[in-house]
Amino acid sequence: MKELNVQRELIEAVIGADGAAHKLSNRFLTGVADLLIKLPRYPVCLLEVKIDEIGATTTSIGLTPTMPQIMFLRKYHAAGVPTGVMSCLVQGKQFGTAIVDITRFECKVRVLCAAHRWCQMGPADRRALMLAELTQFLRKRGNK
Repeated sequence: MKELNVQRELIEAVIGADGAAHKLSNRFLTGVADLLIKLPRYPVCLLEVKIDEIGATTTSIGLTPTMPQIMFLRKYHAAGVPTGVMSCLVQGKQFGTAIVDITRFECKVRVLCAAHRWCQMGPADRRALMLAELTQFLRKRGNK
């Protein structure tokens, strides 16, 4: 599974929930977050998406956004925008996701696989899971 596929599925999930989402980054524009997202009843947020395939014995992974990405996200965080890195894991026929707030980053953060929410690999299950994780992330940051 590729990062672009995960981004597309998250965009589809947000639009399906009557929200709006836009892919910001591309190969010609580096150092910006991947996605701009707005769900009804929640503030706009910016997310960087990372995907890793892991083995059955993997207990944690390192999230490694680039320093320009971290600085971009921190700038918007300082202005009051919820920002984070969405970690997506593929383990056999399982898919896991967790969003890590940008304030936890200096350069690389280790995230426990157990801290991820998990589902089967089907696209509908992945979309529902990512939307639930995004909603929880935004709920923790307060409604606007």
